[in-house]
Amino acid sequence: MSNRLLRVIRIYILLALIAVAYYIFYTWSGYGIPCLFRTITGFSCPGCGISRMFAALLKGNIKEAFEYNQFVFVMLPAAILYAIRYTYYYVRDGRCRDGRIMTCIDWVVAAAFIIFGVMRNIVL
Repeated sequence: MSNRLLRVIRIYILLALIAVAYYIFYTWSGYGIPCLFRTITGFSCPGCGISRMFAALLKGNIKEAFEYNQFVFVMLPAAILYAIRYTYYYVRDGRCRDGRIMTCIDWVVAAAFIIFGVMRNIVL
């Protein structure tokens, strides 16, 4: 268990360092990760605006963050709880539990993400 805990701590520290480095690069240069889908098709993918959303959140601008990507903004607390749950089961048992209900939830969220991607490109 202690080896798994140390591994998880290292991974989270590495992810945090990467996030901080990217945030510093993004705020100083203004360049984010380009969206390949948008470059090829001209349409926004469901994930477009996530970098700007997180930058706005870190600046404390909630309204602006929501405007960049509404779906990810709304799903962020659930995603954090999901990561905590998986981390807990991994550290405790060495594996992540995923029952039928969680699998159904995964599919519903994936479908909603795709629907969001389609809806954000429909001009009303």
